Amino acid sequence: MEINEIYIVMTDSWTDSLLAIVVVVVFLIFGLYASIKLRLTKPTTGSEYLIGEIVKAETDITQEGTVRIKGEIWNSRTENEEESIKEGESVEVIGKDGLTLIVRKVKE
Repeated sequence: MEINEIYIVMTDSWTDSLLAIVVVVVFLIFGLYASIKLRLTKPTTGSEYLIGEIVKAETDITQEGTVRIKGEIWNSRTENEEESIKEGESVEVIGKDGLTLIVRKVKE
């Protein structure tokens, strides 16, 4: 088997190279934007998404009680022992200790 001819295709056009560069740059910019946006969003899984939620107290919360968040009932306790929260008052979730949420009364 003999090779009689070899073809080499070369273009002198700089537009092909420029187009490839533009496509790569646009792809990188989009990827960077998407990763930054994902990094800055609030978590939606696990218990981290509960922090900052404002809900109503299901029971009186003196030192311990319960709150309902998105259909789930959670044990809760107040931030400090002197605080007392009545059933139905708005509370903000400020932390988590195991399976107990730490809440404080929302000042309206």
